[in-house]
Amino acid sequence: MPLIRSLNMHLPSHLLGSTPSGEQSPMVVFASLVSSAIERGKTADIHGVVALLQERVAMQEHIDLEIAERRECAAVLTSVGRNFFTLGKQADAEVAIAEAHRLLIGARAPDQLAHCLELRAHLAHDSGDLVGAMNLLRRAETIRRQQNQQAELQRLLETHARYMIDDGDLEHAIVLVAEHARICRELRDRDSLLKNLLLQTVLLMEQADLQGVLAVLDEQERLQQENERDGSPPLEVRTTAFYLVNRGLVLLLQHEIDTAEPLIERAAQMLSEVNDKGALAKAISVRALAAQHRGDLDFAFRLRNKAVTLYREADDPSGLAKELALQAHVLAEMGRKAASVASFEEANSLARRYGLRGLMRDSFLGVDTQMTVGQPNVPISNGALRLGDGHQSDSSTCIEHPKRAPLWKRFVLKLRSRRTS
Repeated sequence: MPLIRSLNMHLPSHLLGSTPSGEQSPMVVFASLVSSAIERGKTADIHGVVALLQERVAMQEHIDLEIAERRECAAVLTSVGRNFFTLGKQADAEVAIAEAHRLLIGARAPDQLAHCLELRAHLAHDSGDLVGAMNLLRRAETIRRQQNQQAELQRLLETHARYMIDDGDLEHAIVLVAEHARICRELRDRDSLLKNLLLQTVLLMEQADLQGVLAVLDEQERLQQENERDGSPPLEVRTTAFYLVNRGLVLLLQHEIDTAEPLIERAAQMLSEVNDKGALAKAISVRALAAQHRGDLDFAFRLRNKAVTLYREADDPSGLAKELALQAHVLAEMGRKAASVASFEEANSLARRYGLRGLMRDSFLGVDTQMTVGQPNVPISNGALRLGDGHQSDSSTCIEHPKRAPLWKRFVLKLRSRRTS
């Protein structure tokens, strides 16, 4: 519903008739309202902005807006939408941003339009519409390319690639990551290139390419050393910490646990100091993997439970779904079948709700909740996880079975199989 109708306002009666001599014209009043609303928006006075916006909206039905006014209206609506989003009012934010988008169509304001599309994409993603979010990002990317706005395009590509990975579309994610890397190099943006290498690591892990992961980690280490040598500002804590987490994870995959654990623990300490809950959850998740490697299932479960709590607090459904699945595997090893089933079911529910096909596409979420939870020795045939009786899991649980499961998933399953063989 357009914001005009949703607010259900009417034009003040003193503006409907002829303007008395000396009284400000409706357009002057309109411009003043827009200007005042923008100023209120700068001070985060959301209630003041909304009050002024309601008056502006009421006038909009009676004034033929020129392009300049439409741009100004869109700026106010965008500001209001962002404030609503900050306050956790998702539905109100969506209405405001959608109305801003409507005003910008044909307003010859490509920069504003691209920004509006990007905001709508984030809102769609947070509401579980992953496909819709990616479609909006594609439209924003087209505008940024046409305007040759490389820095803005760079940001969009990084977000889009992450969404692609969640969607399980690794082939197209690789294309986006490659374009992102090219722009990073053209702009000589070392910080963003390091973030790109983190994305490459995720992709290579998903493709089970350990040698590729090692090569990317070596390049990341080289860039970090360059950053230190030339006296550049320190890298973001998150970037450095994720390098340590990924290096530690690779060492775990190579069964070098004594070397891996200090790196992972150092990363967790760094992230706890900056209160980055989502990133800290990832580090703790890898610590739990190390505990599983040692056979300390009680400690592994405590770590997994802590990671689940952090993902909930960070409002990260993708991370939460993955962690719940990992927790379910630990619970299954501990013989806690009912709790394991419940954890798997919540993970599957999140994956379906948010369109996380990348998590659902292999049967890691399944080790099927009805038949194989509590039976850790699950045979793997031709790379596809099968149920204990030789039947593949229900398609409602697992959409497809790629030949090569991601490295971290294969590692968890291998640990379970090793301890029951």
